[in-house]
Order: sequence, then C-alpha cells, then structure tokens
Amino acid sequence: MYLQIDQANNGLIPIDPSLKLVLLHGIDDFMSNTFYNGDLLLIDTRINTLDCDSIYEIKLQGQHLIRRIQRMPSNQLLLIPDNKHYQLITLNQASLLNFEVIGRVIQSWKAQRH
Repeated sequence: MYLQIDQANNGLIPIDPSLKLVLLHGIDDFMSNTFYNGDLLLIDTRINTLDCDSIYEIKLQGQHLIRRIQRMPSNQLLLIPDNKHYQLITLNQASLLNFEVIGRVIQSWKAQRH
C-alpha cells in the first residue's frame, strides 16, 4: 500500500480512499504507556461508532483526540488515560452533543528518530 501526505488533515492517508484507513502520529501523552507522542497510529474510519470498548480517534468540542473509551450502562462514556498522571474523564449525555467518533485505532508502531 502506498501512502500520500494529506495536508488538510495533517496526516497520511492511503492513495485508495476506499480502504478508509488513516495513519496519524500520536498527538499527546494521555495514552503514554500504550503509545507515545509521535508514534504512528493506524485508524479504521469505517468504524465510526463505539462498537466495543477500545481506543478511538474522536472529535470532542472541535478537538481531535485519541482516547481509550469505555461505555457505561448509564449511557455515559469514560475516557480512560493510560498515563497515570491524568484523571479519568466522564462524558454525560450533554457532553455527547459535541462528540463524534472518527475511527478506531487498530494498530500502532513505536516511532524512533534516525
């Protein structure tokens, strides 16, 4: 598979858009211990609903984030940090009005600078 730079989304996308896979860099340290800022993340944008508890690219209040998400029976969502320096975030129904699932992270690679 060949990739081309997508300047509009500040990431990499497959040349064949029918694959619906996006390759992004890790963007913060919320998920440290699983992956780090700069690691490569493969995101399947066909999965744009929370079909299971997993790690997703989401858009929350206009900001793109990579977060581990757990669904709760109370219709709340938990954003669970893998970095213990961060607090658990609970999203209630009102918060979900500004919430969108972009895709699920299906693979990651550790980045090494050479």
